[in-house]
This record gives sequence, structure tokens and C-alpha cells, in this order.
Amino acid sequence: MIVSGIGFGSPFDPPTTTTCEAYLNMEVLVEDVLDTIIQCCPIYTISIISRVSYSLRRLALPHLLHSVCLDRSPMQVVGFLNFILDNGPESFMDPGKHVFELEFVESPAFKRRVLHDGVYLLTTNEIYRLSSWAPMLTQALMLMPNLRSFTVKGNTDDIVTHSPSFGHILGSLSSLTSLTLWGVGSQTSLSFCDLTGNVETTGSSLRELKIAGSYEYSEELTTVSEDDGIGKLLAKHSHTLKELCLVALNLMGFLANHNINHDRSSGCSGVAFPLVTKLTIGNCSTTVESLACAFPMLQTLCLDYAEFIHVYSSGVPRDPVAFPNLASIQGWYKDVYEVLRCNRYPESMRRVVISYPWSSRDEVDTFPFAVPSMALQLQSFHFMINEEKPISWWKGLSEHLSSLTYLSIVIHSSSYDDWRLICYEIPAAISSIPIRYLSIVIEEYEATMTDPAYAEESLALSFSKEIPALQYMDVLRHNLSAMGGPNVSQTTWWTIVRGDNSNVSVEQLDWEEGNRLRDYYDWTFKLGQ
Repeated sequence: MIVSGIGFGSPFDPPTTTTCEAYLNMEVLVEDVLDTIIQCCPIYTISIISRVSYSLRRLALPHLLHSVCLDRSPMQVVGFLNFILDNGPESFMDPGKHVFELEFVESPAFKRRVLHDGVYLLTTNEIYRLSSWAPMLTQALMLMPNLRSFTVKGNTDDIVTHSPSFGHILGSLSSLTSLTLWGVGSQTSLSFCDLTGNVETTGSSLRELKIAGSYEYSEELTTVSEDDGIGKLLAKHSHTLKELCLVALNLMGFLANHNINHDRSSGCSGVAFPLVTKLTIGNCSTTVESLACAFPMLQTLCLDYAEFIHVYSSGVPRDPVAFPNLASIQGWYKDVYEVLRCNRYPESMRRVVISYPWSSRDEVDTFPFAVPSMALQLQSFHFMINEEKPISWWKGLSEHLSSLTYLSIVIHSSSYDDWRLICYEIPAAISSIPIRYLSIVIEEYEATMTDPAYAEESLALSFSKEIPALQYMDVLRHNLSAMGGPNVSQTTWWTIVRGDNSNVSVEQLDWEEGNRLRDYYDWTFKLGQ
């Protein structure tokens, strides 16, 4: 009935032009339906589908290979690379063209080990050694014309040692928009040395670059200059990059800086990144002055180990510098304070993340609540504390957060007294803060985990009653007695329902909606609201 209904006629009739076109249209329709179904399947199911027939394999490959992460063993790496190399553009599959994201994660593949009976042992098979598959990787990259993102979270220098043309091939991938290389040293730099031209002539579209030096492997910072390969890589893409991560690198003399005679009117020398809005930097040799000069459009600054920030690293007081667009900063309390102190435009700060526990020692060299008091327009504030703070401290904190709409707290609880403080006294102490969203992580021991008086709903209700502006909240209770880190999947999200006569109740939200709301309020300032 279906066949005759769309005009195929009798199966015994001789084929006509109309009949052939109908068959072709039907085939396209079936493939579209199958492709839609495959999109909804998990990877394991798609891998099974790909083995049914050649036509299904052709439909499944784009979904199987779009994002590839190799993080298990040398056998996994070699198997994938062989598949790409054995089925080049001349084959009907041409799998390389379907790879858009490729990631190598530090694994036994870099340590020349294989999994045998649940134990990683040194491999005796030469083909699985990095010296064998590194050249295969370089060849496979040439068969991936649509590669957008490439990541090596391992010792890149080891790969380049066994495949010297790695950097040249990687630099020729014109579709690449994101590149991450860990363990970069002299070999990697040498591999990129023949990079020439600029983005206008090469057609490069790199937007995100993350480079980590080989400090973990060599115990020395990798030096970057305009004459070496890494310097050329950075300089080549300096006018297209929007996000940059630099770790364990000696950048002295490379980043743009004011001339050595301090004539500010003469501008900057060195390499600048005029479009970079997000910078992550850690364990690097540089100066705050260089960052201000090299990143004029910087909006988000993430500091890891940033010794160069401190006054004692230079031995002289620091002159004010200009970060006119800096709105979000993350790092140690003292590092954040130092950037705010030397920035001529601290009023532009809207989001602060204290990424390590905020303790009393952090305020010895500053003054109480130095960070929030300097960022007067702060809208989003993240911090963690692992020491008991009196109620007077919480009240003092609230006096400096009059513009805050998002608050994230990680707090430690070791007794019922701590829980009573968290559930009843802290909510009242911070009631004057106009927060709309509160995120709280409570690190505790199993002794208080099962008490219903301190359940997530009770905690959410307690904060909701004390803070009139609060609209949403999430709670994560991290059991310190258990192995591993906090399980984010155990987070509960709540919406506050306010009725007549000051009646307040809470209703649970699902994971997807809760995450959306948390991101929205955390970054509200970026939306211009």
C-alpha cells in the first residue's frame, strides 16, 4: 500500500525515469530517518550499528568519529591511527574527514605500558611504543581536513622526538580553532620553528590556545622568545586568539611590555594579543605590567601559581596598571587582592573566585575583607573556608556585598555545632545581601550525614526564610569519609516559592534547569543585566 501510494506502480512494471527518481528520493528519506535515529543513540549502540552493513557504517562514522578521546592504552591509540591510515580519502569511508575533535590524555600510551590482567605492564611489543605511533599520528593528522580541536595532555616533547615534522603538520591545519599542548619543551619548539607567514596568508582560524611547558618533566621553565618555535606559534596567531592558557613558561622578554626606559608614550614592544578576553596563567615568569600591555581587552583572568603577582618577587612597589575591561578574576586571595590593588579600574570587577581556602592568614598583609571592599560592584563571589568563622565575621562580610546577586560557598562541618551555625546563624547574618542565587557545598563527616534535621531541603528552607531576595539555591553535601572528590550528581537544586503572609516553601528543580540557572546568575553581568 505504501509503495503504490507514492507512485512506484506495480513491481512488475518496467522502470521509468519517474520510478527511479522516486526510489532515490525514498533512499534519501530512509537515510535521513536513520541518521536522526542514530543521533539519539549512545556511542556503544552506534558502534554496534556500524558493524551491521556498509551503508549503516557510512551513516554511523560521522557520529562515532566527531569527537575522539584516546585515554586508555597504546593499543587503543594504535588501533585508531591504523583505522584512519588504512582508510584514506581513496576509500569509500574516508574516516579522517569525520574527525572534528581529537584528544590524547596522559595515559599508559605515553608511559609505554599496556593493560594485562588488570595490571599495567611495560610493553614488549614495539608497535605499541610511542616511538612507533608518534609518526603514525603525524601522518593521520594530514588525513583530517576538518579537525577543529586537537589536544595532547601528555609530554608533547616525547611525540616530537620521534616525529620531528609534528609541529609543521599541526601548523598547516587551516581548520583548527582550538589547540592544547602539554609538556612542551625544546623539541616541540624546534618542530614549530619553520612556521612562517601570518593568519592573513595562511588562512588560520585558531581561537583558543593552551600551552604548558615541560616543567613537570624537566624541572625548568620552558623559555619562549620571538625567535623560537613556540614564540612563532603564539605570534602567528596573536591577532586571532580569543582565549589563551600559559603554564610553566618563561615569558620574560616575549610578551608586550613598555620600553625599558619606561617612556609610556612610546607604546609597547614584544608580542600583544589584542583580541584575547580570557587568560589562564600559572607558574610563569612574567610581570603584571606585561599582562596589562599584552592583553588590552582582557575580561577574565585565571591565576594558578602566580608568584610574579607579589611585590616581593620584584622587591619594589608596583606602579598602577590598566585592566579597563577586567570583570572576572580567579586565584588565591592574596593574588586577587594584588591585582585589584594595582589595577587602575577596580570598579570594573564583577566576579571574583577565591580558588583556595580563604583563611585568616590571607588578611595579615592586607586588611579585613580587602577583596570584596575593593570590588564595589561585585555581583558574583565564590569562596571556600575550612576554619570556623564567628557570626561577626559573616555580618562584616555582608556589609561589603551590597551589589551581590550570586554567592557560592564551600564550608567545612565537623560537628552538630557547625551544622547549627550553617543552618540557622549564617543565614540570618547574611540576610542583608541581595543574592538571588546561592550555591553551597558542605564538606562533612558521615556522623552528620543522616540527620533529617539537616537535610538539603531543611537547609534550603532556612536560607530562603532569612534572605528575602533569594530565588534559587543548590546544595551539595560532600562526605569527607568517602573516597574521591565530591559527586556533583548528588547536587540538589531548589526554587523558592513565596506566598502570602510571608509563607515560604521550596520546590526541587531538575539537574538541567538547575545548571542553567546557576550559570545564568553566575555570569549575569556578561548579559548586561
